[in-house]
Amino acid sequence: MTLQEENKKLRIENKALREEVKILTAKVEQLLKIIEDMGHKKNSKNSSLSPSSDFSRKNKSLRGLTNKESGGQPGHKGSTLLPSKNPDIITDLKSNFCTFCGCDLSD
Repeated sequence: MTLQEENKKLRIENKALREEVKILTAKVEQLLKIIEDMGHKKNSKNSSLSPSSDFSRKNKSLRGLTNKESGGQPGHKGSTLLPSKNPDIITDLKSNFCTFCGCDLSD
């Protein structure tokens, strides 16, 4: 086989491959459009999103619309729960594990 014959054969093969790429590209675009039209959104099962992102959290307040700002209103005296001076029980909350290596320190 001469170089000219091989060159002609490769040109024909190249042309066929280019046509195949065009066809496949059109199919991919068509499939992407179908998926987009179906309205499927990314979630934890079809992407790398965390499961907590699967739930849409919308504020559905039952309070009607008013002209007032949210939160405490001017003139309202707020109150805070103060710590007891004489608690009934005092619990020491210490970990039984080393914060550095995680070894059990209960002994």
